[in-house]
Amino acid sequence: MDEWKQDSEYGWSHPTGWTIARYIVNGVPTFMLWHGGETQGKCNSLDEAKKRHVEIVGPQTRTDKSTLER
Repeated sequence: MDEWKQDSEYGWSHPTGWTIARYIVNGVPTFMLWHGGETQGKCNSLDEAKKRHVEIVGPQTRTDKSTLER
C-alpha cells in the first residue's frame, strides 16, 4: 500500500519519517529521498524514489490499532 502523503507541490512524507523532495534543476525534475538530515538517494521519478525507500527499509504495512492493544 502506498502510504506516502503529498504535503506540497514539492514534497511527500511517509509515516516512517522519510520524505521525498522534488527539485527542479535546469528545468528537469529530480527527486531526493531523505531520512532525517541525510539524503538517501537521487532519483529520476517519484515512483523510483518510493521504490528506493522500500529497498532500504523493506515493505511497510499498517497495523490495525486494535491489534496493537492486545
